[in-house]
Amino acid sequence: MTEYHGWISIPIDPDEREETIQKIDLIKDYLKEIDHPHRILIHRPMNGEYYVSLAGRRNHRSEFEGIEKLLEMLSLNLPEAYGLVYLFDDESEWDNEFIVYRLARGKISLHEDKLLSPCFPTIMDE
Repeated sequence: MTEYHGWISIPIDPDEREETIQKIDLIKDYLKEIDHPHRILIHRPMNGEYYVSLAGRRNHRSEFEGIEKLLEMLSLNLPEAYGLVYLFDDESEWDNEFIVYRLARGKISLHEDKLLSPCFPTIMDE
């Protein structure tokens, strides 16, 4: 089982607004492409920034591949974007814990979660 939850903020520099909006439009097109009933993808502008919220739960890791590609697109095209995506994947080496994908300054890094992990017994019975 794969479960993930996350958020991403994309600041919009007033001096580069048009260029940033064009890049955001590419991200919005990609989000439409990967949207399906087993995934929550919310994207909208608010208060001078653009936000993406996401969540999903499926039986296999392939569900998360679109989210990994989204993070890569953001890191390459909008390095000012930042956010966190928590992933639980019981078919991985982290089968009893969440891992955290951090997007910051154009880089994606993986981090251990200490708040909900280990999943057994912190949030689930064995």
